[in-house]
Amino acid sequence: MYTFIKHNGGWWLKIASVEEYLNVKLFENEMWNEAAEQLGDFRRNKHFHFTNAIASLIYDFRCPRTGHGIIKETAALIEEISSQQLEMLNKHGNIYINKNGGYCFGFDETKKIEREDLIYPDSDYYKVNIKKFPYGTHYYLYINGKQVYDEFGNIKWNTYQRAKEIADQYVKEKIDE
Repeated sequence: MYTFIKHNGGWWLKIASVEEYLNVKLFENEMWNEAAEQLGDFRRNKHFHFTNAIASLIYDFRCPRTGHGIIKETAALIEEISSQQLEMLNKHGNIYINKNGGYCFGFDETKKIEREDLIYPDSDYYKVNIKKFPYGTHYYLYINGKQVYDEFGNIKWNTYQRAKEIADQYVKEKIDE
C-alpha cells in the first residue's frame, strides 16, 4: 500500500521505511533507463536534444562542470541523491517524493490517499511501455515504470501483440477495481 500526500497543489509519495524507499527506486529506474539510452546515443548532444531531464542534467551541467565523463557523473549523481534521501529518511522518519523525482520532508498530512499501485493520484493513466532490447527476440512490458507479469509468471513474450494483450488486460482489471 502506498500513501500519497497532497502538498502545494501536487501529490507526493510518503516513504517511511528503507523497504518502501527501495520499491520506489525500482519505479524510478524507468527514468534512469531512459536517461542511459539517451546518453548512450552518439547522435544526441549537438544534433538531437535530450528529452529526459536526468540525461540533460548529467550531460549539459554536471559533465562540463567537473570535466568527468558520463558514466562517472551518472554514478556520482545516483550516489548523491540516494545518500541525501536515505539521510533525510533516517533523520526525519519519512520523506516525500514527487513523480518527477523531487524530494523533501515535513509535510502536513491532512489530505492523503492510499493506493494499492504506485500511481500518483494526478496520474490516473497507465503509461504502457513495451520494450525489446537491441538484437533481442523478446518483448518486455512495463506499466508506469513497473515490470508486469502475465497470469503464468512470464515477464517476456515472443510477439509485440502478446505483450500488448497483457497490457490491455492489466489496465482493464485496474480500471474495473
